[in-house]
Amino acid sequence: MWALEALQGDHALTLVTTREVDWDALNAFSGTRVRGDAVAVVRPRWPGLVQGLGPGAAFRRAVNQRQARRVAADHDVVISAYNPVDFGRSAIQLIGDLSWDGPVAARYDAPPPGLRGRLLASRVAHGAYRWVVGRLRAPSGWDVLGRDRVVANSGWVAELMAREHGLRPEVLFPPVPGDFPEVPWERRAHRFVSVGRIAPEKRVERLIAIVAGVRRRGHDVALHLAGPVGRDAYGREIARLAQRSGPWVVLTGPVHGAEKAALLAGSRFGLHGREGEPFGIAVAELVRAGCVPFVPAVGGPAEIVDHAGLTWVDEADAVARIDRMLRAPAALAGARTHLAARAPLFGTAAFVTGVRALVAEALAGRFGAKMKSEGA
Repeated sequence: MWALEALQGDHALTLVTTREVDWDALNAFSGTRVRGDAVAVVRPRWPGLVQGLGPGAAFRRAVNQRQARRVAADHDVVISAYNPVDFGRSAIQLIGDLSWDGPVAARYDAPPPGLRGRLLASRVAHGAYRWVVGRLRAPSGWDVLGRDRVVANSGWVAELMAREHGLRPEVLFPPVPGDFPEVPWERRAHRFVSVGRIAPEKRVERLIAIVAGVRRRGHDVALHLAGPVGRDAYGREIARLAQRSGPWVVLTGPVHGAEKAALLAGSRFGLHGREGEPFGIAVAELVRAGCVPFVPAVGGPAEIVDHAGLTWVDEADAVARIDRMLRAPAALAGARTHLAARAPLFGTAAFVTGVRALVAEALAGRFGAKMKSEGA
């Protein structure tokens, strides 16, 4: 959505997607002002089947890739705003997470509980699924990572791709929208807040365990989990765990816009539990809201906070570091000053400027080659 906003008005835009597009809802969720009349929408020929697949993300990506490849021939510049897409021609690839690289993603994300997890763990079932998806993708033979303009969303992802794939992408931080009210520290609630999906890869149970450990060390802190709690096996597990823990664990449900801004700006601390998070927009939001977030040492969030006292390697280490910080007012004040200096790095302006520059460079290269071939 922010890529579309960056380019609308200056370019004719086409969005290829497997989903139905509700511009009002998307703008409200993303904080954008994309005009529906500025973007042509192309969907697959059988979107109903694709949408009904539930967790079949790889299948949807394959369908989307085939459709995008057909559309790409009629456009001067093509962009994947979410992970590599084989357009069969030169493209801009914005890396959003690690889901496209199964072996690497598996290092950081445990399989989900329930039937889906059992299917993923089954070599036969998962192998059959990958075979079907591979056939559907119909690779063009184009070397996507070797020939396209690949842009990572964090230095951590760029370094990982250098090790795993032999290329070092440039880095463009994702857009982090929203305005956060300025709330004095003494008026903020003595609590931790975590914003995001209640999903296995987010390790929400770990967050509850960490705050429980901090409470055992004598700190009267609460934990607000701001995200949708689904009716799946993991959602039910977290709901039970929160109830058993006591009233200091608050399931707020999903929050957006001014409600989310008020929750973050009204809290002192943040907590993130997923190791190997490619970037961590929720962590950047916490920083911009003036919170002090504690994050795993491995992944993009550690790059966001860039502070050794705020990064941890396991639950016991997290409890110890938080305990030390809460008992040292000078260290806490120093961390807040450090984070305030980093907050301007994470907004929308830099992303918009970066996307416009990428497209301008792609157009210059494409048109330059065309003019040269015509003898201009």
